[in-house]
Amino acid sequence: MFGSQKKRRFSGVAKVILLAAAIGLLLLLPAAAFANYFDGMKTSNNGIVTQGAQAYINRFLPYVTNGGTSSAWSMIANTAGSGSYAQVGWAVVPSVFGNHNAYYFWEYADVYGNDPGPRQLAAVPTPLDKTVADKFSVYQPDSSHINYQINDQLQHQTGRDWTPNQAQWFGEVQTQSDHVAGSPAYHEYFHGVQHLYNGSWYNDDAYINRHNDNSSADGTWPSGYNKCWIWDTRN
Repeated sequence: MFGSQKKRRFSGVAKVILLAAAIGLLLLLPAAAFANYFDGMKTSNNGIVTQGAQAYINRFLPYVTNGGTSSAWSMIANTAGSGSYAQVGWAVVPSVFGNHNAYYFWEYADVYGNDPGPRQLAAVPTPLDKTVADKFSVYQPDSSHINYQINDQLQHQTGRDWTPNQAQWFGEVQTQSDHVAGSPAYHEYFHGVQHLYNGSWYNDDAYINRHNDNSSADGTWPSGYNKCWIWDTRN
């Protein structure tokens, strides 16, 4: 959680700052991202011209250690920058929230790697209902901003100082002690996987764009379809 697949970095957890927002409880977390593991999809051509990424991602409540994380999200990034990513999705962070519930979040890192941390939004409703999906969209509405949407509702807008060249859709964990979304009995489902180009959304082939660097996770990436299933291989 809280990082792009291109990076491997870690920082500790600082204090949580609580803010009231119209969209509900907003939690500002520290600049964090970890030596993480990713299972899902990313556009295989880093030079792809894209202005956004979106997917429907099912709710799940994976096993997470007290100090760990597990998340699922859509992201745009520039692979040349030390930061340069923007993402929106859900996450489980018990060390911060004091519980093992799932929360929505968005996050932005600038081209220099400056990242004030993921902005945690309201709790995910019915996270145990694995049949329910949320649509997570992050995209450029113009030449200088990025929008973060959940179920077609704008959550926030930031400025940007980089140009995306990759779209990503992943389940992510901090360490392999944590479980990625999905189980052998009930896989986590990403569908409607698309990237934005010049105002239109285009499907991304799962098989071409598959990626998994988590030895405790697996997936199915059907050729010719913009959907995939991932899961933790442990019960």
